[in-house]
Amino acid sequence: MIRKSRKWCYFVLGVIFLAIFLVVLVNYLVDTYGIFRINFRNQVVEPNQHFIKVRYIVSNPDKFDSFVFGSSRVNSIDVGKLKNGKWYNMTYSEGLPAEHLRHLRFFKERGVKIKNVMIGLDDFSYKVDPKTHFDQMLRQPYPPTIGESAIHYYIRYLIRFPDKKVLKSTLQAYIDRKKGIKTYFDHYDFYNTGRGRTEFLDEKIEKEPEKHRKDPKFKKPSLFRGDRIKETIEEIKQIVHFCRDNKINLVIFINPHHHVTYINSNLNQFFYFKRELAKIIDYYDFSGLNSITTDNYYYYETSHYRTIVGDMILNRIFGYPEIKVPSDFGVKVTKDNVDEHIEKQRKEVKDYL
Repeated sequence: MIRKSRKWCYFVLGVIFLAIFLVVLVNYLVDTYGIFRINFRNQVVEPNQHFIKVRYIVSNPDKFDSFVFGSSRVNSIDVGKLKNGKWYNMTYSEGLPAEHLRHLRFFKERGVKIKNVMIGLDDFSYKVDPKTHFDQMLRQPYPPTIGESAIHYYIRYLIRFPDKKVLKSTLQAYIDRKKGIKTYFDHYDFYNTGRGRTEFLDEKIEKEPEKHRKDPKFKKPSLFRGDRIKETIEEIKQIVHFCRDNKINLVIFINPHHHVTYINSNLNQFFYFKRELAKIIDYYDFSGLNSITTDNYYYYETSHYRTIVGDMILNRIFGYPEIKVPSDFGVKVTKDNVDEHIEKQRKEVKDYL
């Protein structure tokens, strides 16, 4: 009886061990979010850039001294065209000011000498709670930045049960690639610029620009809800102080939001945020209704603007690269002109509607 019980226990333990081993093996081989990946040419869904990039920077503290921070939207800022520094684009999904502050402090602690910082803000920068990212595999931070062990994270990553939706999208991406359909996520240049390359997306648009402009996807806004204006302003204020104390050149700008997203957002909340931001630092505002934001040609969808727009942003702020920039695109906002600027934007919305 005892022998049978032992055999049964060994059998059960063996099954459990085998199941865990298979889960670990699948998670390691598929590596959905690219945590163990070295070559990202086989990446088929969006990797956790939040984790991967911070780990890479602190592992190579002398490689870069200038950084562009922001959400996936600032991916369109081509750091290869920026001067006076060794630039890297830290774009990651739903990047928030609280996270940028944490990374700047962590970089300094790990010996990264920072010369320049650019930060692109969004309409959701003051809406999304950064704590929600702790439970999202796509956006979880690099553990040492929050005082946790990276080893514990790797263990959790390997023994988790994959989300069905993620597995489905991963499988579909593999199928699409076999059919010759390119995926954006295999174009990441993590080791040089930090950007996901967009050339093939732009080539597709340029082939049929009018068809692109009329695409039904531009009728669907990209919306977020929440209110963290007070907390976000305090976080940005700390970034400003950090940069001043460490003699870092800081540039802050507001991304150009697609007009459908812009119109359908809470504009009173957005305007209040802009007014509060002007109290602590001058910034460039590319949002609003202008010749760029109202033309679908300049967007991939209602969330992300094209690289050509990123070049216009750089030209307005720095005077390069050489590209024609409409006079109504981009305004430098200060505490002295912020009220006038907001009233102008209110009028633009009224006239537009």
